[in-house]
Amino acid sequence: MKDLLNALLFSCCMLGSSAQSNWVSKAPLPGAARHHPVTFVLDGTGYLLSGSANGNVMLKDFYSYDTSSNTWTKKTDFPGLARGFAEAVTYNGKAYFGFGYSQTRAALNDWWEYNPDTDSWRQLASCSCSGRLHPALIATSNGRIYVGAGSSNRNLKDYWEYNVATNTWFKMPDLPGVARHHPFYFGIGTDAYMGLGHGSDFF
Repeated sequence: MKDLLNALLFSCCMLGSSAQSNWVSKAPLPGAARHHPVTFVLDGTGYLLSGSANGNVMLKDFYSYDTSSNTWTKKTDFPGLARGFAEAVTYNGKAYFGFGYSQTRAALNDWWEYNPDTDSWRQLASCSCSGRLHPALIATSNGRIYVGAGSSNRNLKDYWEYNVATNTWFKMPDLPGVARHHPFYFGIGTDAYMGLGHGSDFF
């Protein structure tokens, strides 16, 4: 019991020490200030794209961030429709991006691949699902990407699998829980996890 109490006390001290870490100001994004951009990391480089400016102007500009030099670099603009509330994941050195809300307030279901080696985009097969904002988007280690839930004119609970190797979509069983958008999600190995989120129908 004493060892357990000592371990708990040490853990609390470590957490307290971590909580006192300082924030350090870094170079600001050279593009417009924005709401709900998409971010991801490839080979130690951070990337940021899309989002909405001033609450209603959808964006498609794209930037990378180098931590060692604290600099942003303008990348090739996303060639699809400008959008906010989209999602992206990475797998095997590339990023996969799609969905979201267009300037005309259309919910999107298109699907794209970004190759950082050539700074180029390639359009892939669109999801066979309806367009949506804020879905869960989960990459697993076996070359599958899962899309589920989200919202369009209502919350959703359908679930889809994308096969990276064959560029095909497959309908999975619906989420057995409540329909929702903006859930939290992650993948561990070949398993995908999703939960929480907004259960009401507001965007």
